[in-house]
Amino acid sequence: MKQFSKIFRILLCLMLSVVLVLSMSSIAMADEAKNEEVVLEGTNTIVNGDEVVTFEPVAQNQGMALYADMSNGYFYLENLVSGKKWYSVPIDSDIDPYTAGKNYTNLRSQVVIEYISASEVAWSSPQFANSYSDASFEVKKVSNGICVTYVFSALGISFDVEYTLQNGYLDAKLRLDSIKEDEFKVISVNVLPSFGAGNWEAEGYLFVPDGSGALVTFNNKIITTTNYKAMVYGTEATTVEETKKTNTESIRLPVFGTVTENNALMGVITQGDAVSYITAVNGHDRCGYNAVSSIFQYRFVQSQLNMFNKKNVNMLASPAVGLDAYTVRYYVLDGDKANYTGMASAYRDYLIKEKGFTKKTITPKFHVRTLGFYEEKASFLGVIPYTKKVALTTYSEAMEIAKDLTESGIDALSLQYFGWSNSGITNKKIPNAATPVGTLGGKKAFASLVDYCKQQQCVLVPEVDLLTFQKNGNGVRANKDAARTVFGKVVRRSEYILSNYVYKLQSDVTALVSPTKMDKVFTTYLESLKKQGITHVNLGNFGDYCYANYYLKDEQNRSLFPQKAEEILKKYNDAGIAVSVSGGNAYTLPYVSRVTDVPVCSSGYDMFDIDVPFYQILLHGYVSYTTKPIVQTADPKVTYLAAVENGSELLYNGMHEEASELFDTDYTRFYGSTWRLWKDTAAEQHKAYYPLQAKVADQEIIAHTEVAEKVYLTKYANGVCVAVNYNKTDVVLENGKTVGALNFIEWRENA
Repeated sequence: MKQFSKIFRILLCLMLSVVLVLSMSSIAMADEAKNEEVVLEGTNTIVNGDEVVTFEPVAQNQGMALYADMSNGYFYLENLVSGKKWYSVPIDSDIDPYTAGKNYTNLRSQVVIEYISASEVAWSSPQFANSYSDASFEVKKVSNGICVTYVFSALGISFDVEYTLQNGYLDAKLRLDSIKEDEFKVISVNVLPSFGAGNWEAEGYLFVPDGSGALVTFNNKIITTTNYKAMVYGTEATTVEETKKTNTESIRLPVFGTVTENNALMGVITQGDAVSYITAVNGHDRCGYNAVSSIFQYRFVQSQLNMFNKKNVNMLASPAVGLDAYTVRYYVLDGDKANYTGMASAYRDYLIKEKGFTKKTITPKFHVRTLGFYEEKASFLGVIPYTKKVALTTYSEAMEIAKDLTESGIDALSLQYFGWSNSGITNKKIPNAATPVGTLGGKKAFASLVDYCKQQQCVLVPEVDLLTFQKNGNGVRANKDAARTVFGKVVRRSEYILSNYVYKLQSDVTALVSPTKMDKVFTTYLESLKKQGITHVNLGNFGDYCYANYYLKDEQNRSLFPQKAEEILKKYNDAGIAVSVSGGNAYTLPYVSRVTDVPVCSSGYDMFDIDVPFYQILLHGYVSYTTKPIVQTADPKVTYLAAVENGSELLYNGMHEEASELFDTDYTRFYGSTWRLWKDTAAEQHKAYYPLQAKVADQEIIAHTEVAEKVYLTKYANGVCVAVNYNKTDVVLENGKTVGALNFIEWRENA
């Protein structure tokens, strides 16, 4: 009996041990389940932390399918060709070992809003809320998708976003008529901040259209103080900056993308692009995801220094008008199209189908921005002040430069004449007529230059600034016709000191013509151009600026600027005037024959890993484009090589007078422009590069990649390949061809 009791106790202990082990195992499995995505077999249900997400099909077309959860509005977009699923929020965020706090909940949200109290605007700062932790949802099916109502009850804010599958893309549409507010006002809405995000283990990159374009490699471990954020079409001009943090490039194109697993997701802002930002986060030890998205700026908050208490006072601008929705299209790409070259091609297709973008006749040129004259303050007998016109290149001297460059071997010349009329290089008044000035030789000398250019097949392109001015005149008055801030102050722009990016106190400040006045200004000038018989014009900074006017009697939101610009450019096209602009914001591209001053790099933010010629890939074969003036760039040799790499035409600033003439003036930025200083180098570059340009000018770029360290290969549709070597030593390629140091080679594929 004692032996049986002993055996019983042993068995009981064993049973308890088994139960304990099983219990511990169950607890461990439960804990593990909390930290892993669990997909229930035979269903489309995902358990992610404390959420159970059940996706059901809501729309499908030939290439894509849309699945959505009808309780919280989460969705995924499936590429039916490759099988890749792009989730609206990360489905593995519960096991994210890096992201915490507000960043964590933002990444699990489909919208993040910025808001401010209406009664405390003057002294308070905008705050943020997200749909994951601060909102409730109402989800309903609509044609080809779902509509999600995001309700931020504590703030009295709600709005609808529709996610619908269209022919070839997914539309995310924030309906502006659905926005409801009370005490708290919406400042901005970040739509789908983590759509398609790559996690801490994924491989791929983000594309942002900063400058020429930049890539952010997944999980590059670079920690920045703030996420990347830049406004499409450049900073709002009515938000005056007393200093600039850096000398940055602008975003010209409302497009962004994510590439991973031989698949790409490309976003295009199709409505509200002028009032949007592009933002990106990269993976590092404080952030587990890599994502790029857009932000809709519903209102601007502007600040002004209160001179009494020396503190900034805020004021809200009017909300965006002229829009019924803020819309972002998402395209899926796969295979050999799943890269930044493929995205550039896809965005070009969008411009062709939706914006009337067409292929122009392209004859590559060597461009000289010829500097005419400038005005400086002087005095008679040291007592009586007056303004003196100082000629840098007269009309006859411009002809001399053209002849000399032609004799040097540059036989495809374009003279872009800057400062040839009105007040010269810097506007005093907005010009209302294209009138040659006596300082440069007058009408007769200008007519001789026009005739010479026609005979020599040299393109003469007068350049004019019709947006900035310093004083009243020609029907434009600063107190009535200039753009203003929400405080009613005329927007004043000035030059920055290059070393520290603060305003030059001694330089003249300029105002900007109100967008509502632009049509009259540009139409008046167009009539004068036609009378002069001028067939080409460069409208300069018209391709750079995009801004609002908050003067109550003449108010126009920034959202309407592209529409106004397109109407003006169409008038010039209809009049038979070939138009070029600098910078080239996206809305100008269907109407211009050439874009000048295109950057060959990005702004160089710490987060960026690689600069790419996305802008150039988009345009090549359709619209001509030039570099920025080569001599004035940081490294002219590198700029030349970059032009070869991305198919740019060359641009030099040129003048007849010695460069020392500009010493201690506001125009030192034109240092080294005397044509005699650079003509030999330019002639060598033209001789080496022009034959290549002639072969590929009308061809699309179909591939671009780094084939060796600091060696880049560009491939054109007709099979021409170009390899550019930025190293100081020769490099032998895999195909056995040698690229010389700081040089390039070309060949035709299969030849």
